This record gives sequence, C-alpha cells and structure tokens, in this order.
Amino acid sequence: FFFFFFFLMIRRPPRSTLSSSSAASDVYKRQVLPHPEECGGPEEFAKSVFELNEQDGAVSRERFVALAHLLFDLARSEGSGPDNDVKHMVRDFAGPFGDSEKIMEAAKEIVDKVSAEVVPFVAGEVFEWMDRDSSKGICKDEIDMAITACMSGPEAAFGMVFSAVDKDGNGSLSTEEMSDYFTNLIKMAGKCAHVVVNVFASTFKDDIADGVSGELFRELDANGDDFLDKEETHMMKDGLEMLKQQLAMADQMGPPADMIMGVLQREIKACKEAGDVCPDKFFALFEKLFYQNLATIKETASNPEMVPIPYEKIQPFVESAEEALKSGFAPNIRPITDAYFAILDANSDGIVQNSELMALMGIFDQDTSPEDSFNGMFAMVDSAGNGKISKDEGIAFIKKLFDFGVGCAKGGIDLYQVLIAAVAKTFIKFFLDGLADGEELTKEKFDEIAVAFAENGPEVLLAPMLE
Repeated sequence: FFFFFFFLMIRRPPRSTLSSSSAASDVYKRQVLPHPEECGGPEEFAKSVFELNEQDGAVSRERFVALAHLLFDLARSEGSGPDNDVKHMVRDFAGPFGDSEKIMEAAKEIVDKVSAEVVPFVAGEVFEWMDRDSSKGICKDEIDMAITACMSGPEAAFGMVFSAVDKDGNGSLSTEEMSDYFTNLIKMAGKCAHVVVNVFASTFKDDIADGVSGELFRELDANGDDFLDKEETHMMKDGLEMLKQQLAMADQMGPPADMIMGVLQREIKACKEAGDVCPDKFFALFEKLFYQNLATIKETASNPEMVPIPYEKIQPFVESAEEALKSGFAPNIRPITDAYFAILDANSDGIVQNSELMALMGIFDQDTSPEDSFNGMFAMVDSAGNGKISKDEGIAFIKKLFDFGVGCAKGGIDLYQVLIAAVAKTFIKFFLDGLADGEELTKEKFDEIAVAFAENGPEVLLAPMLE
C-alpha cells in the first residue's frame, strides 16, 4: 500500500503529463523524472531518475519527499484526481445543507492537509524501504532494484512488499514485523480520517445546524410564532409510547434481546443511583459501565449457545481486544463523554442533575412513563425552561449533537486504531501458527501464499481459522 501510489506514478504518469508539449510534462522531465515511455527499459529509466535527483552520490530523504509531493501535485492536476474524489465525499457527508463553494473549499483543504501530513509519511516509509543499507540516502543500486521490481509485473510487486516488511533483512517475516507494518497502515488511515473529520466539522457545523433547525421549524411550527411548544412536538410522545410497548415485549425475543435488556436495566439502575454529577463523575460512571459491558461481552463470547465457535479458538482475540479497549478507553473516550455531558446539561451550569441524566436513559426505563420521558427530552432543548423552544435554542442543541458526533468519530478512529493493531497482532500470530507451523514466514512460503491468494481469494488466509 505504501508503494502503490508512488510506483503507479512511475509506471503510468498522470494523463496530463503524457503530452510532451504540456507544462506539467516539462516539469516532470526536467526536474525529477524522465518520462518512462521515452526510456529504453527499467535500467535506463532508473539511471535517469538517479542522475536527475542525486547529490553526492545518493538521493536524500528531503529530495525523495519533494519528489513524492510533485507526483501528488501532478495527480491533483487531473480532473479526476484526489480533489474531485474528496469533493464528492464531502458533498455526500454534507447532504442538502452543504454550500457548493464551501464543499469545494473543504475538499481543497482536506487534500492540502493530506499533502502536508500524509504524503511525507508515505514517502518516508518508501524511502526507508529503498535505503536498505541505512546510509545517507538511496544509492544507484537501490534505485535500480526498486524501479526494476516495480516495472516487472505482479510477482515483483509481491517481492517488494515482502522486502518492505522484512525490516531486519533476514529473509523471513516475524509476527512483530508484520504487525508493525500493519499498524503503520492503520496510523496512516487514521491520520487521513482525522483530517477529513476536522475539516468537515470546522466548515459545516454552522450550516448543518442552521439547515436542520430551519427544516424542523418549517415542519413543526404550526402557528408560525418561531417557537416550538409541546403540542407542536407531540409526535415525539407518540413515538416514545410505541417504543415503550416494544421494550415491554423484549423478553419474548430470545437470548440476545434478554442480554441487551439486562445491560440496559443495569445502566438505568446505575444512572438512577448516581445522583447529580459533574464532568469527572460522569466520566467515572461511563467508565464503570464500559468495563461492566466488556465483561458481559466476554461472558457472551464464551457461551456456546450465543457463539457457536469454540471459545478456545477465539479466546486470544477476545482477550487482545479486551486489553486494547481498556488501555485505549480513557484517552480516547473522555472527549465523547464531555460532549454527551454538554447535551444533558441543558442550563450549562456544569452539573447534570439526576433528572437531566435520566432524560435519555429514561426512554428505556419501564418505570418512566412516556409523558415523563417526553418532558425530559424537551427540557434538554428548552434551556430557558419556559416551556417552548426558540430557534436559537434549537440551533444550539443541534450544535451540541454535532459536537457529540464529531467526538464519537474522532474517539472512535483512535480507539479503533488501538483495537485493530492489537487484534491484528494476535491474528498474525494465529496465521503464522496455521500456515507456517509457528515459524517466521519465509520468502518461499510468502510467494506460495501470494499465488494461492491470487488464484483462490481470501479463503486461503481464513482456512486455518475454519479448521
């Protein structure tokens, strides 16, 4: 993955550079790379690349990163380049509330940040792989090896991946090498995801809050007084009554529903007993429930009636996930609980009264009537406490929901990285135990698996788990 973009550009430059008369093509040839089609083969191309970029007999990291930036900029110059792809993604996220000009600006900012933060990271990984002797830079032989492999077809590409993962160069892949490589991929994906979330949040928060609030008032403000009263929002109460009826029948739905209802009742009881809470106490409550729910999930995973796979098969994965979630909880979840606290703290006094705490949990409590649940939810938005919701209160509440969504996205990205890295390491060890008899993965075995994967698909990798 690290090498895909860079070497794809070497093998097939952007269409805009294929015209020898274009300005981009001139820059491409004069400054960093000859045109591949104008070279007689991999060796001549590698020689030209090296001569155009070397200084004191090697291509430096700085020069290599600059080369990656230029390749990325050339890709952006195409109409179907990354800017266009990101623009479509942002438009899908923003929905009907995204202004076209802001969508364009946000897409450009996202790609600019990827260029500034992600491209150097990828280029650095490629540089370290190519600089096999860890010298002052990439020498001519190392350029020759990389470009010849790149331009020699799929088998050579598999070989490039193997040598990139084989950090110690001993001709085999260990669990640590494979998991470190995978973790770096996850880090890069997380970096890109954070860029998208941050730019989207800063660009569209006000537009979405105004747009959603405007739609709600147009639909619900029957008397046109620019306020929503309880009568105008009565359909929410009807929905709560239906939900209560469905929850009352949950005990007839079987074991999974019983487990979920048991978790809900435990959380409702804990919230009722919590009293009034400050942000720190609210986080502590959330943490306590989180650990209890983890224990419930682990217990469920070991129950053959719930999970048909023998527990000893999945136990290493369950335990790895449990430890990762515990270690990653506090640093990644606190922003989420703070944003949730702000939603519940309608009067913004820094204390969530128990009645406020139960505003949402009461929805699932059979002892709380639909009327009380409705009043609690209405009070979350009616910050003035005067029995009606103004447009400003509506916008402020939607912004709180938006902040909560952003917090969940960012915390989820970070916690996912911790979780997937831990589980991946366990899976890789399991994979090596099944396909390499617990030994390191040799180049010969790697090539064998790669060919089988190409011919038969991912079942080749899943087979050990199914035995």
